[in-house]
Amino acid sequence: MLKMPLRFVAIALFSCILALLSAFHPTPSYGDTGIVAQANPDQSRFRVYDAWQLVYEQLPNFPQENQYVSAATGDVAEDNTLISRLVRYHVLIKGRSPVHRLDWKLTLADYLGVNEVIFPASYPGQDALQTNPMTGDVAVIQSLNRVAREQLISTLIGVFAEAGWTASTPTADLPSNSVSPPSSAGSSQTAPPSTVHFGTGAADLLLP
Repeated sequence: MLKMPLRFVAIALFSCILALLSAFHPTPSYGDTGIVAQANPDQSRFRVYDAWQLVYEQLPNFPQENQYVSAATGDVAEDNTLISRLVRYHVLIKGRSPVHRLDWKLTLADYLGVNEVIFPASYPGQDALQTNPMTGDVAVIQSLNRVAREQLISTLIGVFAEAGWTASTPTADLPSNSVSPPSSAGSSQTAPPSTVHFGTGAADLLLP
């Protein structure tokens, strides 16, 4: 006769424990990038898709490749740039860290055709643009010389580092911390050296 009441008491206690655990460990929220959001209320939100604007501020002469036409509107998708697609490929497709220099070298090696194969069906922009931009993007990256590639990698790492991304952050749990675009006045960033040329390049990306 005592077994039934004890069973109900045990069930009730178990339910209370689950409720307490849920209160202290809430389900993480997800932003539109599919990455766990950890927004800083003191700053405006920074997303993976925002990085390209900051990169072009520091590398204004880097090819934008934003002449492609939107499949949805029929207008030129000016915000769909080479850097935005490169960042999405690196972080969202390949799951590589945006603050590891070697990871960026591996990504550029993909574009150079000396590492992993880039598949047109999954390349960023292929479903949003009337023309798949992969061929054009690959051609631009392959035209960069070694100095230009290093400048690009350093700029990308700097942008994400300022946003609060760290080398120890797991790729599957990257923060959506915010970052304010660097102002031109008083910026510690130096202008791209005059020796950076977006011309012919070599495939020695992984050399020290």
